Amino acid sequence: KETGYEAMAKHVFNTLQPYRAPAWTELLKYKPNKRLVLCMSPTPIHRWNIPGVPEDFQLFIKRDDLTGSTLTGNKARKLEFLFADVLERGCDCVVTSGGFQSNHCRAAALVAAQCGMEAHLMTFPMKNSATPQDSSAVEYIGNLLLSGLAGANIVLLSLDKYKAAANHFQFLEDCIASYSQELSKRGKKPYIIPPGGASPVGEWGYISAFDEMIQQGILDQFDDIVVAGGTISTAFGLAISNYLTGSKLKVHAFTVNHSADILYAQVDKLLSESVLDERLSKAKVSELTARNLLHIIEGYAGLKYDMSTDEELAMLTNIASTTGVVLDPNYGIKAVHGMISEMNKTPAQFKGKRVLFIHTGTTGRLIN
Repeated sequence: KETGYEAMAKHVFNTLQPYRAPAWTELLKYKPNKRLVLCMSPTPIHRWNIPGVPEDFQLFIKRDDLTGSTLTGNKARKLEFLFADVLERGCDCVVTSGGFQSNHCRAAALVAAQCGMEAHLMTFPMKNSATPQDSSAVEYIGNLLLSGLAGANIVLLSLDKYKAAANHFQFLEDCIASYSQELSKRGKKPYIIPPGGASPVGEWGYISAFDEMIQQGILDQFDDIVVAGGTISTAFGLAISNYLTGSKLKVHAFTVNHSADILYAQVDKLLSESVLDERLSKAKVSELTARNLLHIIEGYAGLKYDMSTDEELAMLTNIASTTGVVLDPNYGIKAVHGMISEMNKTPAQFKGKRVLFIHTGTTGRLIN
């Protein structure tokens, strides 16, 4: 008989553990068999009474801000599978990218430190005040401070070149690939993590989270899921899981940066990389498109990425002081603002009245 200690040992933090993919994921090309335990899960779901929600809606919250301390938030779930792959492949460093206050970059830097390897973060300032490739002029606050404390190598990119790129995601992926080649020439064995962990490996963070929520009764107790969308990989993981389990829910993503069209194109790219089309009938292939899978809503990004309006900050403060839930000023509060507005303006776009908001964390941006 298994002892209590042996049962606990199966879930020891920061260890590589066996993973069994749910049976309903058979249509996916990649199926992990290991995960690096980083998250304190399952995270709770509870009723969330916040101002502005119409009386006929029931709002609940999935507390993925509680996945664990400095790794809090949705990024830790993705990194469980990405770093398991890193370790399995014998890589000695990771290369990834995002803005100065990227939650993803901060989490990747911290996990890399836990694993005893280098993290190279290709990042860009919101203002062109620092010379590219010179990190000495950078102000280390928020997530960038945490990344620096974790010993990450900060590689600055030009904001002008990023803005001028026809495809921002492709620009960052090309920068990562080029830098990784340089590391390989120096004798390193780098592992490339796309921005936001958006890959067939990283998406398993929220495929496994969806399976966790199935055990929590999500398919019977809710009609809609709402989440913030940056690189859209979290929303994709939820949406593809919903599709594979019978599309009982409707998944909504509120974009905080890119247009809906850009994100729908990103979802179609992830679909092509992830799903075994040969297992589907022609009718199913034509049905499985980004716009059928996921409802992306734009118009609530506020001033722009990483900048908050007075209305958003007032709402963030009000929610924190009345419910004890602290939202990320770039993701969570923009999505909540949009969700409440849409509930009041166009409630018919929701499948029902029982809504689950996925709180993806984090509070790193508030360290200033």
